[in-house]
Amino acid sequence: MKRLFAVRLLSIINKIFMVTFPAVPCPSNSTGINVPSGCTCVAGLSGVVVASTIPPSYLESSCAHNSCPANSSGANVFSGCICLAGFSGAVVATFDAPNFYNSTCKPVPCPNNSAGMSIGSGCNCNSPYVGSVVASLIGPAFFTGGCVLFPAKNQVRFLIVAGGGGGGCRWAGIISSLP
Repeated sequence: MKRLFAVRLLSIINKIFMVTFPAVPCPSNSTGINVPSGCTCVAGLSGVVVASTIPPSYLESSCAHNSCPANSSGANVFSGCICLAGFSGAVVATFDAPNFYNSTCKPVPCPNNSAGMSIGSGCNCNSPYVGSVVASLIGPAFFTGGCVLFPAKNQVRFLIVAGGGGGGCRWAGIISSLP
């Protein structure tokens, strides 16, 4: 008799708790229906969400933001990262451990008539070329400027110089003319 009473009492308590305590919803920065059904950290965040017996949330969440990977910048992977100037590619948030992102940020090679490891690390114009190569965020080249052939002395026909004092142009004209 005592055993039957205990079983019925337990059954009543279970029914009360099932009605009284709904499943805890997934916390912010996670996706899913509720904690008992399973929650997953959103793309770009690492960690887990597990049920707990500790009030008031009855869950433990370690969903944490991941820093932007090498050769990119931004607040974090979830908020968005962009490749640095002189690098091409993208950073995409994923659910895949261990990084929770896919990065294709690769250095862009130095342009024609210049030498160096990459645009991001610096390029110098080869002789007899002149100019500058400046890293940029804008593709498809990811640099501004370039290297152009410096004309030989006998190819220069004239040189125009403008200048003057006081911050304004006072004169302009041909300074020299070569045969």
